[in-house]
Amino acid sequence: MRRTFIAAWLLILCVAALAFFALQLWHPSARQVMLPLRRALSGIKPVSGIKLWGQIAWHNELAVLIVLALGLIPVPLLYWYNAVATAASIGMVIYVGAIAHQNIWLLIATGLLPHGIIELSCFAITLGIAGELNYYIRSRTHNMRNQKDDWVGQLPLRPFLYALFRQYLFIVLPGLIIAGFIEALITPKLMHLVGI
Repeated sequence: MRRTFIAAWLLILCVAALAFFALQLWHPSARQVMLPLRRALSGIKPVSGIKLWGQIAWHNELAVLIVLALGLIPVPLLYWYNAVATAASIGMVIYVGAIAHQNIWLLIATGLLPHGIIELSCFAITLGIAGELNYYIRSRTHNMRNQKDDWVGQLPLRPFLYALFRQYLFIVLPGLIIAGFIEALITPKLMHLVGI
């Protein structure tokens, strides 16, 4: 799980940077970039305070549940699709800030980092959970059972799922709630404080 966590962070940083630099080369208008971002965030209504916190927390939970659902499909690395899309959206947000002539380092420090570290860490942990779940499902198939050193498929299902569920329940779920709180209630104040 540790390797998946590190790989997820590296992937997110690299894809976000790649998306930002690709947009810098292509140089589309802010309107062209904002359309896919608005579609992705269509479930979040323009409210503030506690209602916004609930919407952001729900949106984050849906993203994580999609990763877990993709982990149930016995295709290796399919569950990484959502991580790539999330990372690309981060690069798009930074690009929109850059073409709005905002200091992108200040935007990253006040608008993305306060909640992003927690949110993306929860996302990376979820990728690890989905990876273990995916490997377990694939280990239970006939082709993988022929490998003598594969012991994961031999584990009983209930204790295996219980361990993964505990990681989700005690790490990911509270982390996303805290990240949503920071994103909804603290990040706007920080950005207003520095003039973004």
